[in-house]
Amino acid sequence: ALNKFEAFPVDTWIEKYMINNDLKTSINKGKSYTRIDIENYGMKKYGEYAGIVQQYIFYGMTSEK
Repeated sequence: ALNKFEAFPVDTWIEKYMINNDLKTSINKGKSYTRIDIENYGMKKYGEYAGIVQQYIFYGMTSEK
């Protein structure tokens, strides 16, 4: 995304993954999250390479059979 590797865009696939896997084990179990919450969490957790991690998550979610 224009050399902004720290960006963590959230679509339906990323939202589903983060809520069912990553955020499920966080301190705020049971909390409902907005896409902005997920984006901020992803950028904070994965830092300057959040966008690259996001691409791997997206690929993994969309290639499952």
